[in-house]
Amino acid sequence: MAIRRVLLLLWLQYFATFVTSMENDFNGNDNCEGFSCIRKCCPDDKFINITTCDVPPDKSHLWTPTFYDGTVPTLMGKSPNVKYLYGVMNCEAYPIQPHINADDIFYLQTTGKLYVPLYGRYYDPDTYCIDKLYVNEDNSEEIALLCFEEESLTHAGVPCLIVKNYVYPVLLLVSWIFLFIALIVYVWIAELRTKLHGRCQISFLSSMVIGYALVLISYVALDMPAILCSFFAFLKHINLLASFFWLNVMCFDIWKSLKSMRPAAESNHKSRSRFYLYSFYAWGCPIFIGIVSEVIDNLPNTFTHLIRPGFVNEMHTCWFGSNKAMWLYFYMFVLILVICNIFFFSHVIYIIFKSENNQQLQAARSRNRDRLWLYVRIFLVMGISWITEVISFSEGSCMGWIVTDIINALQGVIIFVLFVCKKGTRSKVIKKAKMSSFATSSRRLLNYSRRSQMTSSMNVTITTQYTDASSSIDQTK
Repeated sequence: MAIRRVLLLLWLQYFATFVTSMENDFNGNDNCEGFSCIRKCCPDDKFINITTCDVPPDKSHLWTPTFYDGTVPTLMGKSPNVKYLYGVMNCEAYPIQPHINADDIFYLQTTGKLYVPLYGRYYDPDTYCIDKLYVNEDNSEEIALLCFEEESLTHAGVPCLIVKNYVYPVLLLVSWIFLFIALIVYVWIAELRTKLHGRCQISFLSSMVIGYALVLISYVALDMPAILCSFFAFLKHINLLASFFWLNVMCFDIWKSLKSMRPAAESNHKSRSRFYLYSFYAWGCPIFIGIVSEVIDNLPNTFTHLIRPGFVNEMHTCWFGSNKAMWLYFYMFVLILVICNIFFFSHVIYIIFKSENNQQLQAARSRNRDRLWLYVRIFLVMGISWITEVISFSEGSCMGWIVTDIINALQGVIIFVLFVCKKGTRSKVIKKAKMSSFATSSRRLLNYSRRSQMTSSMNVTITTQYTDASSSIDQTK
């Protein structure tokens, strides 16, 4: 499927230049004074098929415009005030395809301009065209072609789209594999999973593994039923939020350990109680936020003043349908958690400087040093990633998205290095592997010894029976 989409992107880039030379006679009269002009890539009775404009198998494949006032649909249709221009523009163009990339959603305005929220701008009819693209006998999708602007970096063309839509998922898959391995290591080694901070780290890794897996699935499953899409969005929402809540828990725990000079070893009961409390917060808050989001999303349309998440939308993303919803139901909570973590680390730095003349504080710092620096690094990785994502989210340029996506895609690999490749954990993994190897070898040796004993015993028995039989024969003679 991914290869097919890449080829489709490359073909559309070719189509944008190929059809320009062969369809210019369909442009018609470009005088739009007194009209709302809109541009269709192919003639009125044709659609895009391979490298030409072709007659569709039935009229359902023909493009019919839906007009918007901003992003709100209107009832405006084909009327004397609307004038259709036909043919691809005389420019180098690139495709935007909402059915493949949700960020490419566009809205045809009643004025004839095309609004593309990703770039935050309106395109005139001489810089865009819209039509249906043939997919199969039963399906065709609406696409738009936009003119490049040399002075603008809002879009880097097909290479940018390929990196964003196909290279990023591959890197994300690699990142997920590393996160999954890190989770297996922490579950495998008893010394890591029995301590409080080890349990917190396992929960953090679990939320990231599940969240990343759901994001990966969203690149493949594009046409989910509405109910499944809503549930899928709910799971993705709570797990991605939970990763930040668990990071917040770990930052709080290290801050509390240094602030209260908590002893390194706690009773199992107290440690278990603390973990249950942390779990109630780190899983409960995202689940509560997710439930509230789902309830608001499914309220009757009479509640027009609400900002709905819009999980089930025309972009088929099973994710937030608008920037406002993304900020309100996701980024706002991440921002609050990041600010809290900054406070914890700022106070920890103060405690560290204060510990120079306090032996008790120095002992607490020494006990928690490795864990402190681990959490600082994780916070920096996720914090920088979040900041760059917000910047590119606000800026909206494709190049900005590429940088952010690469940083996010490498996040799992970096976390694996921080969690598993540190000296203490690495030595535990090697020790556990050697013990497992020794145990396997011992079992094989024991099994071999038992088989040898059984074979010797059988040989002795057979020899004895043979001797007895021979003696009986001799006596008979």
